[in-house]
Amino acid sequence: MSVYFWDCWDPDKGGCDKRKWIKKYYDKCDRTMKRRSPTREKTELLIGEITEQLSNQYKVLDTNIHHKYSTEMGKLSKEEREDTGICDYLIENIVPKLIFVHGKHAIKHLEGLTSNNEKIPKDRLISIELNGRETYVYAGYHLSRCWSYEAIKNLGQQLRKWCEANL
Repeated sequence: MSVYFWDCWDPDKGGCDKRKWIKKYYDKCDRTMKRRSPTREKTELLIGEITEQLSNQYKVLDTNIHHKYSTEMGKLSKEEREDTGICDYLIENIVPKLIFVHGKHAIKHLEGLTSNNEKIPKDRLISIELNGRETYVYAGYHLSRCWSYEAIKNLGQQLRKWCEANL
């Protein structure tokens, strides 16, 4: 199941139309799956906690390293696993100030984008150089497997406080 990213992309309107994308995604989930993805539910919870009370002053980039949906990495073809073009494009052009990355494959990919293949430890906020610019990263285990909803809410609140103090 996949919702094509570029169908929702409009640079004249600030990038991806998240409302349009999420509607297409949930419509497709409701038709093809018994339930919505726990990863998507937790991602939306985390974003909500980060942006709550911030009056939309911060933009949030929500992307996967692979544009093709799969419940497991092993189900992606070799070409699909190697295609990180959308993620790389977004990171390079949006220049995020804070990144939450989860899962070993996503963390390894982000490490490869740093200027010196810098190791990114889990469960702490660090500063890295990404595309020649300072970016802060919080890395963790994959949201679908190792996070309770309460832990996600707590992390979102911590990251919101960091944004308020540093951005």
